[in-house]
Amino acid sequence: MTAPTDIGLEQAGPNGEGSMFGLKAIDKAGAANKIAKGKMAILKESDPRKEDGGFGSEESESDDEQDRLDRELDSMYDMYQEQKSSADAKFRAKKARKEHEDGDWEGFSAEEAQSDDDDLEEDSSDESDDEGPSKQSLLTDLERNEKKAGGLSKRATQFFDQDIFKDIGGIPEEEEEEEEEEEDDEEVQADLDELMKDRVVEEEEDDEVMEDAPEESDSSDDENGFEIVKRREGEAQWEDEEPKKDGRLDIDIITAEAMTLAQQIASGQKSIHDLADESFNKYAFKDRDGLPDWFLDDESKHDRPHRPISAAGAAAIKEKLRALNARPIKKVREAKDRKKFKAAQRLEKLRKKSALLADEEGMTEKEKANSIGKLMSKAAKKKPKQNVKVVVATGGNRGIAGRPRGVKGKYKIVDARLKKDVRGLKRAAKKRK
Repeated sequence: MTAPTDIGLEQAGPNGEGSMFGLKAIDKAGAANKIAKGKMAILKESDPRKEDGGFGSEESESDDEQDRLDRELDSMYDMYQEQKSSADAKFRAKKARKEHEDGDWEGFSAEEAQSDDDDLEEDSSDESDDEGPSKQSLLTDLERNEKKAGGLSKRATQFFDQDIFKDIGGIPEEEEEEEEEEEDDEEVQADLDELMKDRVVEEEEDDEVMEDAPEESDSSDDENGFEIVKRREGEAQWEDEEPKKDGRLDIDIITAEAMTLAQQIASGQKSIHDLADESFNKYAFKDRDGLPDWFLDDESKHDRPHRPISAAGAAAIKEKLRALNARPIKKVREAKDRKKFKAAQRLEKLRKKSALLADEEGMTEKEKANSIGKLMSKAAKKKPKQNVKVVVATGGNRGIAGRPRGVKGKYKIVDARLKKDVRGLKRAAKKRK
């Protein structure tokens, strides 16, 4: 029995077994692009239950049950947070501050991880990309089609380098004209550079004589059309300045622990090395990966380092808070400031009127003094307090909401029921006496 001789003919290529191997046919068929974009075969993991013979079924069921319970706990905690945030404004503010806190800096590895994810997304593109034109070629052209300074490619340059093109007239004249134009441009540029240098020297001389003749410098600037303003050495851009308050950093001590630590550092009881040693504790490096949110939130309330508090630090914070609480309310402070401002305005008007009276020529000194005294007494006189007008809710004023008609200033609406209640309160007060 003989083996068939036509086996493997399809692997030898379209021209038969005797033909030479060629990359051009493979490149035209787009095989390289298909291989580059082909999906790798992924081996499926074997089922552990089949390997164990069914002994691992109980463990898998328990794992599934545990995952289900974890998901239920997470969903219940999310519902609890939503209900609490809708009812408590402080909880909403605390949650917002926590969300807007800066995350941990992962360094440059974060950008690398992001680029890796982008690469994975590009690799997992649809099969429709295979229909596009092939960008990868197996054939590389050794002669690069580069253009030279004249705008000609390498092949065109070799063609025009032949002897037949060297004797053509007219071309050198154009080159000479171009060379002359370039020389003229260079001369003009050199003249401009010299003028600019002379301009800078003149401005330096003008700066020295600026205090003596400022008007002349202004006229010269107007004639030339521009002015070069030098930046002073002491000036700094406002973007470069750090945000400071009264020349100091905007840092405030608001807790008794921080005040105690500041006093210990100021008195020399602790140094920077002591603080660095104290920072290495069991709270510094905690592994919180994989822990649920409800557990981490509960731990953050209790599992925290306890800083010592001294009596002097606590007293300093209390004194600071007492000074803050002693400040007047904003509305009261604004009302007092308005009164002071109006008093200052009245005093300024009085000063102007008294100056005009003092310069009056048709009045004697006694008349001037009397008129100025009247102005002073009038300015110092307080406005009379307005009496509260009582309006009885009868007739047209019955059941109205707002100011009654024809009533100006302060008012109070009363009715028969209110009058009887006031009489009853007075009788009760007499009985108590």
